[in-house]
This record gives sequence, C-alpha cells and structure tokens, in this order.
Amino acid sequence: MSIHITRAEELPYKFAEALNTGQIDKFDNFIVADYINHNPYVPDGLEAVKNFFKGLDNIFPRYQSKC
Repeated sequence: MSIHITRAEELPYKFAEALNTGQIDKFDNFIVADYINHNPYVPDGLEAVKNFFKGLDNIFPRYQSKC
C-alpha cells in the first residue's frame, strides 16, 4: 500500500501514523533514499532513519508520536 500525499501539511500526520502503527517501511513513500539527517546521532539516508525508529520502538514500545 502506498501513501499519497497531496499537501505538505499532511506529511507529519502520515509520519506519525506510520510510526505509531509500527509500519516503518511506509517511510519509503515520503523520505528520499539520500535524506540528509539533521540529528547528529543518526546517519544520513532513508535506511538509517528507518533503523533509528525501529530501534526506538524496541526501547520504548509504547512510544506514540503526536502532531
């Protein structure tokens, strides 16, 4: 299933939805492969972002993102 974003304002909600449902692979639909991360603790790139949030879910399984 692919996520279609029609307005930039929808992006945070789609991000939170993917994160909160554990569907990190949906990040493929709205984060580019060569994403430059501004978090100094997370390397650049889509896979690094996905790995970071998968790890976060393992450490804080009840974590919920809010917009």
